[in-house]
Amino acid sequence: MSDPIDGADPPMTTERWHLVSEVLAAALEQPASERETFLGRTCGDDAALRREVESLIDALPEGEDLFELPAASLFELPTDGEIPSLVGARVGPYRLTRELGQGGMGTVYEAVRDDDQFRKRVALKMIRPGRETSLVLRRFRYEREILAGLDHPNIAALYDGGVTEDGHPYFAMEFVEGRPIDAYCAECRLALRDRLALFGSVCSAVQYAHRNLVVHRDLKPSNILVTADGAVKLLDFGIAKLLSEGAAGERTGLTQAGFHAMTPEYASPEQVRGAPITTASDVYSLGVVLFELLTGGRPFALEHLSPADVVRTICEEEPPRPSTAVAQRPSHPGFVEAPRRLQSTLAGELDTIVLMALRKEPSRRYASVEQLGEDLRRYLAGLPVLAQRPTAAYRLRKFVARHRAGAAAVALMVPTLLGGIVATVSQARRAELERAKAQEVNTFLRGMLKSVDPAERGRDVTVAQVLDEAARRVERLSARPELESELRTTIGSTYLALGLYDKAETHLRRALQLEPGLSGAGSIQVARRMRDLAGVYHRRGEQGKAERLYRDALELARRRLGSGDAETASFTDDLAQVYQDEGDLAQAERLGREALAIRRRVLGNAHPDVAASLNNVAVVLGQRGEYAAAESLQREALKVIRQVRGPEHPEVANALSSVAGILYYQGKFTAADSFFLPALAMRRKLLGPEHPDYAWTLLSYATSLYDRGDYAGAAARTREVLQLRGKTLPDEHLVVSGSLLYLGRSLDHLKDFERAEDALRDCLDLRRKYLPPGHWLIAAAQSVLGEHYTLVGNYPAAERELVSGYEGLRAARGEDHPRTQEARTSLIAMYQKWGKPDKAAKYR
Repeated sequence: MSDPIDGADPPMTTERWHLVSEVLAAALEQPASERETFLGRTCGDDAALRREVESLIDALPEGEDLFELPAASLFELPTDGEIPSLVGARVGPYRLTRELGQGGMGTVYEAVRDDDQFRKRVALKMIRPGRETSLVLRRFRYEREILAGLDHPNIAALYDGGVTEDGHPYFAMEFVEGRPIDAYCAECRLALRDRLALFGSVCSAVQYAHRNLVVHRDLKPSNILVTADGAVKLLDFGIAKLLSEGAAGERTGLTQAGFHAMTPEYASPEQVRGAPITTASDVYSLGVVLFELLTGGRPFALEHLSPADVVRTICEEEPPRPSTAVAQRPSHPGFVEAPRRLQSTLAGELDTIVLMALRKEPSRRYASVEQLGEDLRRYLAGLPVLAQRPTAAYRLRKFVARHRAGAAAVALMVPTLLGGIVATVSQARRAELERAKAQEVNTFLRGMLKSVDPAERGRDVTVAQVLDEAARRVERLSARPELESELRTTIGSTYLALGLYDKAETHLRRALQLEPGLSGAGSIQVARRMRDLAGVYHRRGEQGKAERLYRDALELARRRLGSGDAETASFTDDLAQVYQDEGDLAQAERLGREALAIRRRVLGNAHPDVAASLNNVAVVLGQRGEYAAAESLQREALKVIRQVRGPEHPEVANALSSVAGILYYQGKFTAADSFFLPALAMRRKLLGPEHPDYAWTLLSYATSLYDRGDYAGAAARTREVLQLRGKTLPDEHLVVSGSLLYLGRSLDHLKDFERAEDALRDCLDLRRKYLPPGHWLIAAAQSVLGEHYTLVGNYPAAERELVSGYEGLRAARGEDHPRTQEARTSLIAMYQKWGKPDKAAKYR
């Protein structure tokens, strides 16, 4: 059946909707008897425009716009009874699994997509039966088209929208598991500064929506959720015009009586008066939310007031200062600060910031949400805030607060000289410390390099030998923890790049142990050291340890830098890659896209980090089998990195190799070669034939040769990689075991069974030695060894390895993973060849 809200008129773009809104507003100002003449004159030959405006006017109760009526009149709207539950029903492609709550105009359900394409949890909102007026249906279409353009990591995405077979519209939105921001702050007992940093993410998301011409109009804590990992998610952007009340339990006070277009406790004066709504209204609502986060209560108590008193209070009464509100409360549960300290902290700038957001006149508030967020950032940085009068005394106090040590030394000097002198002293001191530190690092490096002089140790001095000597020397720096931490980080990261994971762990763990004493337990430097150590676990396959460290590091980064910072995006991307390796592709894609969105917004499209995010999301899509989408992202990443780095660069070679890989997975071998071969040539030229990155690309190419049946070519390439074993490739490097695996498989096809078994056994032994028990790569090696035993007719050995390999892959990667299915097929084939169909049947 056709969608009743989709007609043949021109598409309702943002620009078109603004035109309709302007004509509608002007028409409503005309006497009813003159509107037809006015519309004929204004719309001219645009018949579709006239139809849109006339249909909206016809849908209004007594010619008024339901969504712009003064607040008091909305108390008289009729209410319906409870909506019968539809749990278990199918709505479009979605199956409703549970009811989340009822609001004034609809019901919210948790649902899953259930059409055999994929299963995805969503929050699905259905309009209450009887509310499907022409106005509601048209606004549904407008909002669906506008909101489809919103793409921000802190905004819950609108996935889908439609109309059921019996004509009820619905929205399908991102399902967010989180707590309202006020409850989250209280339950976690967040410090005041951490609450402000979290609120900064809210401002970023709202400002993004404003730039895209969307005004929320119902900002409140229940529409601002915080997930378990501390990420902010805003709900119902723009949909407040249609589904204004959200889930059950969110309606409080007079909302239950019919406040359908807003929540009165958070509504701006212009909303309750029915005046035109602008972005300033969202600034006011954010001011209320901020007041609540800083004090534990709202500016006005409206629960027991009449509608007229609600309007008078919001429009006429001045809100109290947050510091005054805190002083009047008997207790402050959920705050880490003591009551007096909390009051003292709020007094002054925070009072001024909140009250500026809550001014009655829109023109006297912050000009934008961005200004509000910037003032909070300036407060946290100790800089003068825009809301405060910029007197000389005020600016001097702020300067002294930021430079207490230097200011105390020159407190009796003329104030006009204070800034320059303190800044000069501070900068000179920092420069002197950095020079001393650099000199010590240089002295250390000179001594390290001298100790491995080829004249003394021979020409074949390796990087690993240089590092081993550095590791011995760094043990002598225990009295200089700052220098020791920096050098251990460098040494550990280099060991990691060489695949020497145990040595890397030793140094990076020690650097992490030192850092809290150097920069503080909750510093961003600690987060960076945690990230370094997590990288060892990640590369070594200890994904549980890696995930925990990456999570802790990301939480610290979000608290210290904010959710929208470029470095926070890097922490987010790291965690996404762990989820990818664990097989949790939904989480991997969510975090990968979050990192990509932050990087695009902060860094622009032409940045190597954007290319890295594009690649990482593409890898997840490729693992899902969404090859076309993955290829598109990989090609975009290649375009970006070429633009930034030029035609020849190691990162360009990485991108070429990635495009080759996705083409290879699609069976486009010739096209893949056109990327593999230039990538190999570029890496060999830029990095040399013994570099581990060159070896990785060589193994990838060998894999593609194997899959197209060129077993001799695959064996030759893997042998080339294995020539580096013991030189630039230690045994624990995954490229060694991977090359042994594909060498063995290739030799099996070439009927060289004895050497094939040696290679496959060597592969399995290395993986068992260097990877944690239960790692999927161990199971994969067992399965391939089992296939070899099947070929040579050693069925008992084949059964042992194939069963163990299949069970290990199923536990580590899941029943539906392609590698698990391949192992299962090999197991069934072995039993059939062995003549044991009854055992084969157990695995069908």
